[in-house]
Amino acid sequence: MDEKDNEQQSHRGTALDVFPLTKGKRMLLFLGDFFLVFILALFLSNIIVYPIAKSATGYETKESLNIANQQGRYTILYENKLLFNESADTKNNLESNLEYTYSRFLSYYVVDAPVESEIFHNYYSQYRNQDGKSLLQLYKGYDLSSFFDLEAINDDGLPTLKDKYKEEFAPNYEDDNDMSDIGKIDYDYFFEHFFLSMYYTMVDDIKFNDLRLPNNNLAASYNDLTGKIEEFNDFYDTTAIICSSVSFGVAALALYFVYPLLNKRGRTPTQSVMKVERVEKGTYKILSRPRRCLSGLYLTILTLPCLLFVPVPTVSINYVFSITGMFGISMVGLIGVIVSMLMVIFDKFNRGLTDILTFSIALKEEMLDEVYKVKGYYV
Repeated sequence: MDEKDNEQQSHRGTALDVFPLTKGKRMLLFLGDFFLVFILALFLSNIIVYPIAKSATGYETKESLNIANQQGRYTILYENKLLFNESADTKNNLESNLEYTYSRFLSYYVVDAPVESEIFHNYYSQYRNQDGKSLLQLYKGYDLSSFFDLEAINDDGLPTLKDKYKEEFAPNYEDDNDMSDIGKIDYDYFFEHFFLSMYYTMVDDIKFNDLRLPNNNLAASYNDLTGKIEEFNDFYDTTAIICSSVSFGVAALALYFVYPLLNKRGRTPTQSVMKVERVEKGTYKILSRPRRCLSGLYLTILTLPCLLFVPVPTVSINYVFSITGMFGISMVGLIGVIVSMLMVIFDKFNRGLTDILTFSIALKEEMLDEVYKVKGYYV
């Protein structure tokens, strides 16, 4: 009998306490593969898949047309005096233009600027509110802090701004003067709670009534341009979803299926680095190939939360949350991750969702060697 046989015989029948991977290392095991898949998917999406998709779909041409449509929509608002821009540099900057338009709007009430600065009068003197409300009724509904004296109507049929606020806002229109701290607070409050509310109501009414360039009925209307912009947004979302899904799928296939199937111990990359074995609970045998595939499927589902961020930085971080399809899928995966982590915390063998569903357990390599020695296997 050789040395290995003697060692095998000496361990046979010996009792052994089997210690599973600790809770912290079990979570680290999952997170390691999670971020490897994410990094690989991020690389594939931004370096390979997305550039190919842009080239194949004529993305740049469509994007140029979309920018032209957005500019055309702004032009309709400018020409109808419903939006003002301070300079050519800010012409397509909506946030900056709204702030400047607000200043022009208030100038009518504070320093008696021409009535064309009063954008809501410009619109509602020609078009109706979809709810049938008059301009004064709209002002009464949104002026909750009573900035206006709605009983004092001027010659243009508009209310007057109360003297208190005229005095507070007047320095905004003087080169050598600044508003007081209280004046700035009221100025900002009026912008956020009255002006923007009125403006968004007006935009809804523009969509309801539609709007064209003055004296040019042949040009595309506001709604025509909006429809084209929405078509591009749908195309943009679809491209992001497809590119991200393909990249994520390839990354998950490579790390959760191909890699474990090609190595005899069925390890994932992180398991290889941490020298961890996932074996059948009870028999302690290395997972069979069908079980490895089943495990890969469960791990893919649990890694879905990273799918939402795969388009970054090609797509802005704020925009990805607006892609409803990917957001919903990612949230399903996140729920699975939370459930799996809770299982690790409360399961006495520190098993996650994947371990439980595949009837497996994670052990350190040294621990499995000891188990095999006791069972009389060659190590």
